[in-house]
Amino acid sequence: MSEILNSNWNNDMLTIDQWEETAQSIDEYVELKEWNLIKLNLSPIEKVAFVDGIVRLDTEIFDRHTKARIKLISLASGVCEINPFSYNDFNAFKNIKTKKIAISDKAINYKSIYSSHANYELIQVDSNYLTILKNMEQESLSEYTTSTDTSIIVWDGSLPITFKGIPNKYVFGLIKSHKKYFISDKNLQLIYDIKSFTRTPIIHYTSQDGDKYYYTWYSTLNDDITGLIRFEILADFDVEKAKYLANQISFNTIKFASSPIFEQRAPQNLSPISTLESYLRAQIGDYFVDKFEFC
Repeated sequence: MSEILNSNWNNDMLTIDQWEETAQSIDEYVELKEWNLIKLNLSPIEKVAFVDGIVRLDTEIFDRHTKARIKLISLASGVCEINPFSYNDFNAFKNIKTKKIAISDKAINYKSIYSSHANYELIQVDSNYLTILKNMEQESLSEYTTSTDTSIIVWDGSLPITFKGIPNKYVFGLIKSHKKYFISDKNLQLIYDIKSFTRTPIIHYTSQDGDKYYYTWYSTLNDDITGLIRFEILADFDVEKAKYLANQISFNTIKFASSPIFEQRAPQNLSPISTLESYLRAQIGDYFVDKFEFC
């Protein structure tokens, strides 16, 4: 019963036809010569930080003067720092950033759009709000790391292309949706046997442009493939260090798996990330429909 409740997989069984083979160069045998699931039995680490951001479309407006359609968007980013055994920590949220932007479908001469409740900065037509959000998340992360001794950090999603790593910190990308696989067909079958407190061997792969190198591996947050997650980290160290870190983060992340009682995206949307998202929504505030002025 608990396995069913903790599953957010839409289908009864994931088939190979649902996977897309990655075009990136991969090496599955940097850790083991023959693949098998690696069992984890460790002690909880003292503190983990989670980085995330949210975006909300407030409304779309039409300017009769310029015949432009404009999206008004609120964004926020921040860090949640938490101990696995500590609750109700009101100092958990760090380096919160908020931004309100306006994106027009054509070039217009305004600099901002103002209402009685908010001021939206007009950005370039070809700007991508997701890129802006990723930059905000990187700013929150960079500021956070200058004033903390926490070395284990989880980035919600794949690490951004521009991410260069931070000295003395280990930033793991947490991937919850799986469109591409980083495993050959032969070893892909092993994922169907994955259990809690296990992980696959480490895979070494390159970025699509071949400019960066990563370690990645799969684990699960419950007791089968329905809780499947993938971690990635820049390959800035040898595989022995990567093995140690893979064991630590895979073991400890299960402690933060969300419950379906409180989170529709359980178990993959980790509790600290879900809580951070709620906090960020509060920071950008409610949206009220009223008249707008163009400046």
